Amino acid sequence: MSSPFELEPRDRRVAFVQAIDSVKNSALEIPVLRNQVISMGRGTHNDDKRVTPFVFKDLKISSTHCYIWSIQFDESTPCICYLKDVSTNHTYVNKKPINNGQYVILNHNDEIEIINGFK
Repeated sequence: MSSPFELEPRDRRVAFVQAIDSVKNSALEIPVLRNQVISMGRGTHNDDKRVTPFVFKDLKISSTHCYIWSIQFDESTPCICYLKDVSTNHTYVNKKPINNGQYVILNHNDEIEIINGFK
């Protein structure tokens, strides 16, 4: 069984999240590693060393806006990436709002938008 996120077996990267600033016309690619948790938001106060923070400087973004998890049980199973919204302003996946506390499984080429100007 293959996964849309799977790369070479020895490579821990399973996906990339692309943060696009449409105002500045720039983008950042964030690698997602197997069995990793990424927090996205304004804050850097996360004391959990297992969480990789990705920090935005825009005050319209929640301190912790959303989390992205990547889970792979072993080398023979496909990797699953999913997102949980923890914001007051929603996270959008493919222009569909994800409400606070909701989860969504991510697919290859899904577009994640935090606020206008950041995708």
